[in-house]
Amino acid sequence: MRLTQSWLKELASLCVIESISQNLDPVRMNTQAAQSVYLVRGDLGVRYTDGSKAILRTGTNASHYPVNAGQLQIQDTIALSPIEVVRIDTDLLDIMMIWDQLSSGQLSRVTSLTTRNIQQKKN
Repeated sequence: MRLTQSWLKELASLCVIESISQNLDPVRMNTQAAQSVYLVRGDLGVRYTDGSKAILRTGTNASHYPVNAGQLQIQDTIALSPIEVVRIDTDLLDIMMIWDQLSSGQLSRVTSLTTRNIQQKKN
């Protein structure tokens, strides 16, 4: 599911791009609330609790999703180069997704009612 442009703009106004030096763990940094962490620039090494490892690179399909949203639980991460990430409060993102769905659904209902009323007036 995707947010509409207006909700994306609203969300972007609440986000800050954070620069992180090489060899630091961005997932463990700044953990005040449940957050989705998106890789914006650089390469990030990820080690999962099952022992598997992955390298996430900017510009790949995997970088379109939160670093910490996979099915495997992350043990730790390491910035393999200087990186930039965006942290989004997960609760805020959920609320925005719900509001976006509600407003889109209501808009389509209003549109269909308006169209129906116009057609009835013509007949």
